[in-house]
Amino acid sequence: MRFLIAPNSFKNSLPAWEVADAIEKGILSVKPLATILKRPIADGGDFTMEVLVKALNGDKKSFHAEDPLGRPIMADIGFIKRGSIAIIEMASASGLRLLAPNEYDPMKASSFGTGQLIKYAIDSGAKEIVLTIGGSATVDGGIGLLSSLGFGFISDSGNAVAPNGSGLSEIVSIETYEVDDSIKQCKFTVLCDVENTLLGDFGAAAVFGPQKGADPQMVIHLDDGLKRLNKATIAHLGIDMSRLKGGGAAGGVGATMSAFLNAHLVSGAEYVIETLSIENEIGNMDYVITAEGRIDEQTQDGKAPAVIAKLAAKYDVPTIALSGQVAPNLKTELFRAIFPIINEPTSLEKAFETTEENLQRTASQIANLLS
Repeated sequence: MRFLIAPNSFKNSLPAWEVADAIEKGILSVKPLATILKRPIADGGDFTMEVLVKALNGDKKSFHAEDPLGRPIMADIGFIKRGSIAIIEMASASGLRLLAPNEYDPMKASSFGTGQLIKYAIDSGAKEIVLTIGGSATVDGGIGLLSSLGFGFISDSGNAVAPNGSGLSEIVSIETYEVDDSIKQCKFTVLCDVENTLLGDFGAAAVFGPQKGADPQMVIHLDDGLKRLNKATIAHLGIDMSRLKGGGAAGGVGATMSAFLNAHLVSGAEYVIETLSIENEIGNMDYVITAEGRIDEQTQDGKAPAVIAKLAAKYDVPTIALSGQVAPNLKTELFRAIFPIINEPTSLEKAFETTEENLQRTASQIANLLS
């Protein structure tokens, strides 16, 4: 029996490669002669860089950067293809995971540190940047990131605005004369897993602001600021960012990366799965096993398990999903079956601690069912 194990990471618990190892152990405990191919996947969120670097035999280097509140940290950049391509996780410098819950504040949080990492990567010889933008703490429209690359966002006093959410409302003009040619010549690919646009009820501020600490008044203020940024961008570049699919990702970073750096916005899951050439291997499998921390309606909108399941369906290979939590009354035809890995009432902390053993146990039970 042949299994392709292609799980996503379990947020706050296990990275994808450890999830794959646990599932493999569970299957082999029951079917020791099974053929198993492990292909950990990601969709632009946490651990995407490491999944790609591990799979493509790249390496990582650490650099000094600023966290969302301007404090010094060390953050990793992944390099593949002899350093010509750099993979940067926005969350490693500008992520919500770097803040305590009482520090969440998208008015103060800045993407400046992510721009620092981009500059370091280019200075290190990278000709292409792959930027994963899941898990950010910011709704600054990317002005922090762009400011650190030499773009100027200017207030009516002639000074640069604060490179954070609060600075958006003061922008009256944009300057680009300090942007180095190496940045202009670099190729940018942005991995995201949402299609929200920049402005309005389904935009960056309204949808993602509350997740990052914004109260209702902040949401209004941030959305107004993003409108101001868009107006200045139209005046400076002739580009209206408001309708760009995925433009609202990471608090507007998707929109400004596209407008100012000509970045190509793509589905994170599709990019990872295509880059790892997983489709070439699915047709030879009997089953695909995928997994994620929570499977719900959002899973079907471009998350990694859904993308891998759709791909497997092309070859008539059934996909089985494991999850720490499954939304009640979930209706989906993507998976042949979905198995929650928790088998008794437990606290969230305990669930995180026992993820590995729960995955192993559930995978062994699934293997027992398959002939």
